[in-house]
Amino acid sequence: MVRSQRGFSLLEVLVAFSLTALSLGVVFEIYAKGATATILAGEYTQALAVAESKLAGVPVDNALHHFGEQGREHDKYDWELTVEDYAVDGWNAGLPPSWSLVSVNVDVSWQSRGKLRQVSLQTLKPRVAP
Repeated sequence: MVRSQRGFSLLEVLVAFSLTALSLGVVFEIYAKGATATILAGEYTQALAVAESKLAGVPVDNALHHFGEQGREHDKYDWELTVEDYAVDGWNAGLPPSWSLVSVNVDVSWQSRGKLRQVSLQTLKPRVAP
């Protein structure tokens, strides 16, 4: 008795390779998008750190009424800081100057993947008495 050997036909092999190539393409696409999202999240984290450090470093005293400054951090992140008197509908009219508030704004921008990205933070700080 002679047994015939059966293997895969050429069509079955081509279908298997096609499905494998398609699956790998989808997996690589998912990996690439995940890597891009991770890089972008790191950039936003770094921009927030720059903005927070600028907010924390603002000295607010009674002599300061309007202040602006700008610069660049890490050769990538452009920042702009503005400090202004804060008054809403005269709620602080008649209060001593040492009780007033100032508005501190920081805008950080950078170029990433062909787009301009931006993070903005704003806070209110009390004036420091002399």
